[in-house]
Amino acid sequence: MKQLSRAAAITIATVAPTMLPAQEEQADRDRGFLTGLIEDNLSGAGREVIITGFQGALSSAASIEVMTIADEEGVWLRAENLVLDWNRTALLRGRLEVEELSAELIELTRPPVAGAEEAPAAEASPFSLPELPVSIRLDELSIDRLMLGEAFLDEEVALTVQGSAQLAGGEGEAQLTAERLGEKTGRFELSGSYSNDSRLLDLTLALEEAENGIAARALDLPGRPSTLSATEGRGRSTISTRRSRWPPTGSRGSAAISRSTGAKRPRAAPRRWPSRSTSMAT
Repeated sequence: MKQLSRAAAITIATVAPTMLPAQEEQADRDRGFLTGLIEDNLSGAGREVIITGFQGALSSAASIEVMTIADEEGVWLRAENLVLDWNRTALLRGRLEVEELSAELIELTRPPVAGAEEAPAAEASPFSLPELPVSIRLDELSIDRLMLGEAFLDEEVALTVQGSAQLAGGEGEAQLTAERLGEKTGRFELSGSYSNDSRLLDLTLALEEAENGIAARALDLPGRPSTLSATEGRGRSTISTRRSRWPPTGSRGSAAISRSTGAKRPRAAPRRWPSRSTSMAT
């Protein structure tokens, strides 16, 4: 009996080291296959997606160490330490339930270059939310650091972003808070909902920035004072969408802001739905 046990132990000691590398190699191949599958499905004409350090594809918590998206001019988006915590079984009931979608860092150096085959149609169409075969619920969106290149706001901006969203049957709602990082302070809050059937839009916006902020520069306010603005509105939407290349060409949008100094207020465009707005520059 002892000889049999000794023989079994010798067999295990001999075979096990040869099995472990094979198992690890198979796991690496599986990860490589899944990574390639995701990259191929996310990539397209003029868009190349590269993923490094992908783990947890078959679990409820998936993570990616680094993801980059490039076009013909190079990488324009880099994301680090992405985490997706979701309920896999909910898909069987027609629901995509995400408890957490987070990233430690997302860098957007510039807008992507549109390919020739992506040339947009000139006509505008009524705005509508996408109607998907599954409902979507995102409990927590969290980006520790979102870096926007100078191409977006004429200066490099670092933000921390928090939010949540839901979308089902052509109806959606979202909440988003972005806070500026660094010496220049600022905070932006958005809360809204929309229905494709009723075209009813409910929207609340709030913006607060220190001196020499983005809003003061965009509105060309003398002295670039600190700004505080809040807008609320609810009613039937007349928003239309027009696909266009970046950067947009033609007319530019305008905004109005009341000033506590009593300076003349720029003329605002006529409102299309009832709203309540208060804003000031200090």
